This record gives sequence, structure tokens and C-alpha cells, in this order.
Amino acid sequence: MNVSQSVYYKWLHAETSQQEQHKAFVLERITYHYHDNLGRYSNGSPKISYMLSLEGIKTCERTNSTYM
Repeated sequence: MNVSQSVYYKWLHAETSQQEQHKAFVLERITYHYHDNLGRYSNGSPKISYMLSLEGIKTCERTNSTYM
């Protein structure tokens, strides 16, 4: 590998960004709603967006469809 030690250790000990944490949380909630609806998305991203908005999670339908 052509990577300096300092860059490697910086990468190794880096914390996840807020964006990555939010994405993981939204993916977890989408998976929950998927299994809660017997393994079906029924109406797809519009319904998932609605269910997430009821929980107070702000995402758009396009983002949800990408994650799905």
C-alpha cells in the first residue's frame, strides 16, 4: 500500500459522521417498518416516508426509495 502511517491511523480511528449515523438510523427504521408490514413495502416509499414522519424523522421520498 502507498499510504503513510499517519493517514492510515487517522482513518482507522476516525469517528462516523452525523450523516452516516443518520443514514444508519433511517435504514434501521425502514427495516423495522418493512418487517412490521409482513415483509412488504405495500405502497413503497410514500408510505415509508409517512411512517417515518409520524416518528418525527425528516426524510424525503426519494431518499427513502434510494435506501430501500
